[in-house]
Amino acid sequence: MGKRKGVYWWTEEIADKRKECLRKRREGMRCQKKERDTEIATEKSKEYRQNKKELTLMIKRSKEKEWKRVCEEIDRNVWGEGYKIVTKWMGRRMSGIACGENVMEEARKLFPEHGPLERTDLVVDGLVPAFTLEELQEALGRLRKGKAPAPDKLPPEVCEMYAEECGKECLDVMNRCLEKGQVPKEWKVARLLLIEKERKVGENAKYRPICMLNGMGKLYEGMLAARLRNDVRRLGGLVETQYGFRGGRSTIDAMMDACEYARGAKVGTSGTRRFCVMVTVDVRNAFNTVSWRGILERLVSMGVEPYLVNMVRSYLSDRVV
Repeated sequence: MGKRKGVYWWTEEIADKRKECLRKRREGMRCQKKERDTEIATEKSKEYRQNKKELTLMIKRSKEKEWKRVCEEIDRNVWGEGYKIVTKWMGRRMSGIACGENVMEEARKLFPEHGPLERTDLVVDGLVPAFTLEELQEALGRLRKGKAPAPDKLPPEVCEMYAEECGKECLDVMNRCLEKGQVPKEWKVARLLLIEKERKVGENAKYRPICMLNGMGKLYEGMLAARLRNDVRRLGGLVETQYGFRGGRSTIDAMMDACEYARGAKVGTSGTRRFCVMVTVDVRNAFNTVSWRGILERLVSMGVEPYLVNMVRSYLSDRVV
């Protein structure tokens, strides 16, 4: 088992003080059992209480000091330790896994039917460029470790070990799929977990869907996604004001830019006060309800490589939750 990661305020001094405190406690308990003279046991008990008091004070001061450091770090790096602490705390607030008669109904709401896609693939001129070992290594670096096994019962760590030890054989499998323009059916089956969100009084239950896919399928997806991103970027398909689903960007960046724009609009060039209006639109379940047919049409109109369009069509066809 790996070493458990400590909390952000934990220090070596606190660890040593805790060990000393526990030692004093054990000594006091032994004295109570063996010593006839209660004065020794009383003295040990006093030492334990004093050490516990000092430990509590050390923890309090360390929390205050380290929390101040974390808050100051946020100004320099919004994705730093403060972000990890808050998101970990939010994850603990989820109520639990949904079960019962409502599961299928909720699943249908979260994953609506998209209808069959056209089976006709685009004509590919020339050879399809094969995946390289560098692309495989980059995809391995993006695999998230420590996750639960998917339908194939293989955790990400096992997939990583296989790809590192048998890189050539792994690439051969990926490149055969790439040449055929297909994603294996086994890699398109997801195991669904519905995590109930925290509810307010009188509010209906809402769920956060988690789809667990086969490890090798996720590795293949990562390699395809990297190629697709590069081709779309080459064609200028992503505007600078898009923050969602892009590496290194998030809603936090969007809010920071919006605040900066609002501050600039507060006072005009002539010194008079101006107004700044923001209109927001919340599309429920946008990621799962976007038109798959629309995605393919957009890729074709942009001029994305035909073999990549064929791969996206295969990826979206016959998916099972």
